Amino acid sequence: MRTPVGIIPAGVPRVSFDAGAHTSMDYRFSILSFSDVPGSIVYAEAMTSATYLDKADEIARHEEVFRRLVAASVQPEKSVSWLRETARGYDRG
Repeated sequence: MRTPVGIIPAGVPRVSFDAGAHTSMDYRFSILSFSDVPGSIVYAEAMTSATYLDKADEIARHEEVFRRLVAASVQPEKSVSWLRETARGYDRG
């Protein structure tokens, strides 16, 4: 049985399963910046809702979470190695 794997674009943090739970496990967000608009906006998604955040303290909090995710993330080469090894395991089974 084959399982589809979603591809994460380069530059997006991939947190190792070994790292355990992290601040953004069940809460997705994007920090949006536009060249023609000053500042940033956070687009946040929860299980049943989504919202835009524009207060400086809210944006700063999400930027800190993003920095922590980057610090805990796996290097792209290790992500590719892990995916290949996992795929080989499915091919054997």
